This record gives sequence, structure tokens and C-alpha cells, in this order.
Amino acid sequence: MKSQKLSLKENLGHSFGIFGSSIIYAFLNTFLMKYYTDIVGIAPAVIGTLFFIARVWDAVNDPIMWLIVDKTNTRWGKFRPYVIGTPIFIAVSTILLFTVPDINTTGQIVYAYVTYIIWGMVFTVNDIPIWGLSSAVTKNIQQRKKHVSFLTVAQMIGNALPGMIGATLLVMLGGENTSSSYTMLAVLTAIVGATGMVITFFTTKERAELPKENPNLFKIIKAAFSNKTLLIFVIFMLANTSFGAVYATINVYYAQYVLNDISLLGLLTTMLVIGQIIGTISGPFISAKIGNRNTLIGNFIIFAVSYVAYFLIGYESITVVSIFTLIGGILTGLPGVLMTAMLSDLGEYVQWKTDVKTEGIIFSMRTFGTKLSAGLIALIISTALTLVNYVPNVTQTAEATKGIFGIVTLLPAGLSLICIVPMIFYDLTEEKSKKIRNELEAR
Repeated sequence: MKSQKLSLKENLGHSFGIFGSSIIYAFLNTFLMKYYTDIVGIAPAVIGTLFFIARVWDAVNDPIMWLIVDKTNTRWGKFRPYVIGTPIFIAVSTILLFTVPDINTTGQIVYAYVTYIIWGMVFTVNDIPIWGLSSAVTKNIQQRKKHVSFLTVAQMIGNALPGMIGATLLVMLGGENTSSSYTMLAVLTAIVGATGMVITFFTTKERAELPKENPNLFKIIKAAFSNKTLLIFVIFMLANTSFGAVYATINVYYAQYVLNDISLLGLLTTMLVIGQIIGTISGPFISAKIGNRNTLIGNFIIFAVSYVAYFLIGYESITVVSIFTLIGGILTGLPGVLMTAMLSDLGEYVQWKTDVKTEGIIFSMRTFGTKLSAGLIALIISTALTLVNYVPNVTQTAEATKGIFGIVTLLPAGLSLICIVPMIFYDLTEEKSKKIRNELEAR
């Protein structure tokens, strides 16, 4: 159907919005904790607690926003009104995060809590619809898959860019220890991100009329979470989605205080992204040979061994650092691509067991898991920085340096071991999934 074919303009236009939201989100993940601890001077443990509380609240907001969007009906569609209505608020709230006033510490902490929680809520109002829009731009399944590929690439670029060039821009704007540098970089990021969201509104249309259903939410949740296999996978997913939060939060500290050059954050991020691309491409080929479960178990065994070796070898050689960062990227990129397929299998499995369709709840768990794990990791990292006696803006003691390096290496190694445990008990094989799919089609 000709009207359902998406033009390059529409594919790119929506991609700009995804790029915009991703670059803002990644910028905060990379620099906000460091801004609070090194520039404002708030204790790491306080900031870690803030991030944890805010991310948990943020995760709870997601299903609420889905319900609101589902009941929206305007001449612009269900999703596009939120895409155009939120960019200015996201931009302003992003800038406010990096303009903490020079007042007493209690006042600064209150300011940080209020602005960060507001930012999270405003961002959710945009994030859910801008991704949901991908389901409404066309009824053509192949066109939709192609469209989502554009969005995924845009997300990857947006996630990588702050780490790749952000530290260099900080130095150019006045230095990594200057408050105005962070504020100016926040302004630049906010403008770029908000502009991308506006472009999305003016270059997209909602063509597909989505089904209006009124399912019993409690029935869906009960069906989903009374399933042992799903609960095992959720435990795995929480541990696996933590890896991105570790790298995003600690690498800026690692570059400045252990490698003694904050501009090396760009190299670390570049090697990580290259590795993730390799892992994403190779994952399906490996799993086709030995299965998802065995691929993941092998992946995380290699990860644990590699990063313990990294800790023992040390960071004196930038070549060694680059190689192990590349390895880390490969071993975090590979599970990510398998998780989407496994979530689809789980949705069919729960429907087969209970006759209740739960795909929405199951796929929303990935977003929930990402946000919850990011909050947990922020809390763990901030506590660890406190325990190793990290002091901002000075040459670190041997204890603090080794502690930061331990967060970079041993924390991911520990997470990889946690990931192995639920996978040992995960019994939804490819053969079983194929059988379930055939039975569902027969019904």
C-alpha cells in the first residue's frame, strides 16, 4: 500500500527525535553525578541515594504514562502531541540540573532532588510517546522494521556521543573543574536534543490505527509474574542492564583520576561502542549455533574471567585499557540483541500457559529494569567512592585509585557472575519456543 511506505524524510525525521532524547539521557548518565560531586561538592553517597530514589519513581511512571497515552485522541494522533509539547520543558529542566545555586549544602541537595525528579517525569512524558510513535507510523510490517532500524542506529549514536566528545568539549568550554563548562555543555546538549524532538513532530504522521483494548491489568500482571521462567529472566535482565550504567557513570572518574586525562573518556567510549557493535552483530550468529542460554552463559563466564584479569594486569598501558574496554563492549553488546528475541519468546510462553496476552507488560519490564538497575548502580558506585575515600578535584590516594579501578573491573565481573545464575535455571529453549509458537498459531 503506497501510502504506508515511509519516505527517507520520515525515517530520518523520527530518528532525529530519538537521537535527541538519547543524547540528553546519555549526557546526564555520564556527567551529572560528577557535576554534583566534583563541582557542587555534594557527597557521593547522597547523590547515589537521590539517583536511586528518582530512578525507581521514574520506572513506576512508565506504565502510568502508557495508560495516559492510550487514552489520548487528538487530530495530531496519540503520540505526536507529547512529542511537540515536551521539548522546551526537557531543555529547561536539563539546564536547571547543571545550574545548582551557590547556597548551603542542604539547599543544594533539596534543589538537586526537586530538579532531578521533575526532569525524570518530564522526560518520561516524551520518551514513551516518541518511541511508541514507531508503532503508528505505518501498518506495513516490513516498513516498520526498517523504520525501527533507523531509530536504533540513532539511539546508539545519541548514547555514544556524550562520552566520545563530552569531555573534550568541557575542556574547550573552560575546563573539567569549572561549573560554567558543565552549564554551557548542558545548554548545548539541551538545544540539540530538543531540536531533534521538534523535527520528529513536523516530519512524521500517525497512519496505523492501534487497537483499542480494555484488558484487565491485574489479570495480565498476575499471569506474567506467576510464571517462574519469566521471574528468572527478570532477575537476569536487572543484572544485565546494569552494565551500561556502570560504564556511563564511572568512566569519567576513571579517565580523570586513574588515567589522569579526562579527554581519554572519548577513547574509552569509542572502544566500548565499537565492541558493542561487534557484539550486536555476532550475537545472533553464535546463538544460532549453540542457543541463547548457552551463548549468554559462555559470554558472562568470559566476561568474569577477562575483567578479573584486567584488574590483575592493571591500567598502566593505554593499549591494555583499550583492549579490555573493547572486550567489555563486545560482551555487553552481545546479550542486548538476544534479550529482545527472548522477551518475545517469553510473551508467547506466558500466553501459551495462561491464554492471556502479556507482551506489553513483559516488554515494559526492559525499560523498568534499565531504570531500576541504573538507580541501583548509582547507589553502589557512590557508596564505593565513599568507602575508598574518594576526594574530588585532587590527586587521588593509592586507595582511592585502586578503588575506582576496582569499580571499573570487579563490579562488572561480579555482575556477570550474577547473570550466569538465573541463566542456569532458564529452561525456555529455542525448540520449546518453536513448539509453543506452532501451538499458538493452531489455536
